[in-house]
Amino acid sequence: MIDELAAWLAGTRLSLLVNSSPWIWAGLETLHFIGLAVLIGAAGLLDLRLLGFFRGLSIGPLRALLPWMIGAFLLNLATGVLFLVGSPFQYVHSLAFGLKLCAVAIAGLNALVFAAALSREASVIAAGVDTPLA
Repeated sequence: MIDELAAWLAGTRLSLLVNSSPWIWAGLETLHFIGLAVLIGAAGLLDLRLLGFFRGLSIGPLRALLPWMIGAFLLNLATGVLFLVGSPFQYVHSLAFGLKLCAVAIAGLNALVFAAALSREASVIAAGVDTPLA
């Protein structure tokens, strides 16, 4: 079943477009890397502050990075889908790809839990104040 889906994807116009020039794939890789750098940079800074590093920063203003994180995630999602469509057989049986999707799902669930349950409490933590254990 998965091979049939991969074969169908490989035959789509979008797959043919992605593979029509090496510059398209290279451009997608560049955008994917930029999105990853922005996402890890912004989320990493917030996570490190929550872990007790950079205590000179208030957490509230760091929430302004949230639109950048969402935008970077969406960019990576879009380029990742294009990679999958462009070369489906490279990914559908890859253990590393499956583990990556699981890690992304866990990170997304973590972000949703934080945003829904803890974001408002964390945003009032001032500079120099330790983050509560919760």
